[in-house]
Amino acid sequence: MRRVSPKASELLRELRLHADEVASNVASHLTAGDIVSHCANRHWPAHATMHISRRVPSNIALRAYQREAVASVVCDDTEKDGGVVVRSGMVVMPCGSGKTVVGCAIARLVGVRCIIMTTNATHQWKATFAKWFPALHVVDIGVDEFTFSYVVALLTYASAVSSTQAAVRNACNLGCEVLLLDEVHAAAADTYLKMVRRIRCKVCVGLTATPVREDERFKGIESFVGKVLHVSNRADLVCRGFLSPVSCENVIVPMPFATMTNRASVLNPYKIAAMDAILKHLHAEKTIVFCDDISCLKMVHTHLVHRNISVCGPISMQSTAEERLRHLRCFQGTRAVITMSRVGDEAFDLPQASALIVLWNGWASRRQLMQRLGRISRPGHMGRAFVLLSDIKSELDRASHRDAFLLGEGYEVTTRRFESHPWMPDDVACIEECCESLVNWTPSGLKRRRESD
Repeated sequence: MRRVSPKASELLRELRLHADEVASNVASHLTAGDIVSHCANRHWPAHATMHISRRVPSNIALRAYQREAVASVVCDDTEKDGGVVVRSGMVVMPCGSGKTVVGCAIARLVGVRCIIMTTNATHQWKATFAKWFPALHVVDIGVDEFTFSYVVALLTYASAVSSTQAAVRNACNLGCEVLLLDEVHAAAADTYLKMVRRIRCKVCVGLTATPVREDERFKGIESFVGKVLHVSNRADLVCRGFLSPVSCENVIVPMPFATMTNRASVLNPYKIAAMDAILKHLHAEKTIVFCDDISCLKMVHTHLVHRNISVCGPISMQSTAEERLRHLRCFQGTRAVITMSRVGDEAFDLPQASALIVLWNGWASRRQLMQRLGRISRPGHMGRAFVLLSDIKSELDRASHRDAFLLGEGYEVTTRRFESHPWMPDDVACIEECCESLVNWTPSGLKRRRESD
């Protein structure tokens, strides 16, 4: 008979909080690994609750729905007077509704060692802490000097996986009382999930606006973090004025190329002409142009520059942190357009943006497009999104898959063809000009220009 290890005993106590199904005469033969597997098979979190035997501040100024989200994680302990219970689980809130503020409030209320992991923008978390809770000791690992006396440590999933810095390894090995996973759907990727499981914590909280993945891996992180504790309804927040209504318009353009490659679809001259026409109609509205192919993104950015469009960027995975911040400041200032790749899908705060154009979103990702619509959901304007689609079956099928999801989430979705759209140019010369412009900024075109100069 195997004896129960101390870690297994602790997990047993937490496991019994979820169900009486696991009888002691069966569970006493389980190791810690057996218990974690037992939890995963039934979609229970291996980390359940944590009791804090002290009072926490209650004077944090949050909106009503934000307080509800925080209270689903940190609530009064009815069994022990004078303390609170911190629960494991997920909080689902729409983009633009203040997930970062909610996460900061949870860390402040708990007041014990907390690690916050995010996708690519730790500076946004640190700025929010500095604005709302300046007295809290927050360490941005990889930027600040690491100390073991921190209350909140910030790091990205990628830096934790690579672990090239001693400070990152120290934080992950030391563990924490509360592990907070921002954009928790990203942690469902195999590499990230293995890393997250290695961090010792008593409670794990996940924040997301889109609890879906096309690869069906979300169940893996769901079994680790736990059930959904709170969902903020987007339609309700729009009605109450906390979010702006957003419309999404698909514009189907002709496909002049016989070769059906992704890059040919991005560089479709009809798409470029449509983008130019939309930007002209939007005038000086703050607009984001998304293009997932980095080479095409650079060409499109160059095209806009030579069209005398007030544009900044491009931002991609190749951009350094300093470059990203510089481009974001330009966009917050005088520039009307910013170009970026999928790196801008999550964890970027762009409250000024009121419109976006997607040149190519060929992966059929519902989450990706919904995250992008969240960039233009801040109150104060009517958000408008334009998804440009080449008239080929693969793109139209993927768009239909995304549209069904968006309609179910309460977004307004319409579809129009290039030929009947009132904003689109009707002369062939304009299309030929866009085609010539694109050719000029291909690598071979640039080479010819240098040789001619």
